[in-house]
Amino acid sequence: MYVKTNWVDDVTPISSEKLNKIEQGVSSLDRVAGIYVGDGAPFRKVLLGFTPSSVFVCDEDGSTHYKNSGDYRYNGGLALTNAPIKTGFTTTANPVTTVNEFVLEIVAGGFKVYYTSYKRNSDYSWTTGINTNANGKTLHYIAHK
Repeated sequence: MYVKTNWVDDVTPISSEKLNKIEQGVSSLDRVAGIYVGDGAPFRKVLLGFTPSSVFVCDEDGSTHYKNSGDYRYNGGLALTNAPIKTGFTTTANPVTTVNEFVLEIVAGGFKVYYTSYKRNSDYSWTTGINTNANGKTLHYIAHK
């Protein structure tokens, strides 16, 4: 049974017993939802305390990608165990180019998110950006055990 603790800064003692109870409660959940803010690094792990079987990540407006006439921006999607989200598109530019970069993947203890600044083809026929770890960008997630 869960008993709410009324935490008060510099008053409530934090003991290993209380921290262990918190960890036990988190580890017993079937799913976890939350938000994180990207830090602009090429990639980083979001730690959950368990390895999920599925993770869904989306932008604040609920979108997972944006595509408009050769402009591709990736903000998330649904990743499964051994089934990461990758960009996976082929340009129609000359030369034809296949872009296949990680956007989101499940890793031990959580999930991995990525950021690449926008890349533009030499003839400006397409651009792409992976934004699951874009600096200052707030993203929402839900992860299932």
